[in-house]
Amino acid sequence: MSSSAYLDSAKAIYQFKQAYDAVNPTRPYQLKSESDRVAYRTAQQYYSVTYLSKLFWRFYNLTGSSPSSLGPPGTDWGSAIGSPGAYLPNEITTAIIGQTNNFGMIGRGFLYSPIAGKILLQTSTTGGVQVFFNKNLVLNNWASHSLATDTSVVLDLPQGYTPIEIRYFNVTSNLSLQLFVNINSKGYSIPLDTLYNTGLDREA
Repeated sequence: MSSSAYLDSAKAIYQFKQAYDAVNPTRPYQLKSESDRVAYRTAQQYYSVTYLSKLFWRFYNLTGSSPSSLGPPGTDWGSAIGSPGAYLPNEITTAIIGQTNNFGMIGRGFLYSPIAGKILLQTSTTGGVQVFFNKNLVLNNWASHSLATDTSVVLDLPQGYTPIEIRYFNVTSNLSLQLFVNINSKGYSIPLDTLYNTGLDREA
């Protein structure tokens, strides 16, 4: 197995355990084999899964298959749907959005780091995605696509709170939107409570 394939496999194990433990804090998931435990520690060294529900989200019906990357009220963006707001730290589902396909969503908030340094952002998505970090567009795959991984260049990470915005759309029923981070190439692990929102429907 190539190193990139191994890391992808390790990230999947890490993500599953983090998701399970988030909703079962008193009964953490026990990895069953030493190879899984090694893979988990490997992913923990390089990546931290950041659950995107801690941002402030708005969901929209799409009226076409090529929504404007500028967001509503641009081309193919329709009316607001679902339950807007900030949610508990678990994954966003189509039940929260209000429909299973032909939707767009915009999340705004802040990523907190206690130290300054360098950061890589990586998305794993189906659909179309853009990520703005510190007001700059750093990831751009704004076209309907099957499962794809996109990685930013190395970015400056300020100490404290940095604005982050994610725009996403999906015209199929296969919702997949994940964000990974790598800080200082040293595996600095960002806790799940490092994403924040203003509590208001406005730009972060």
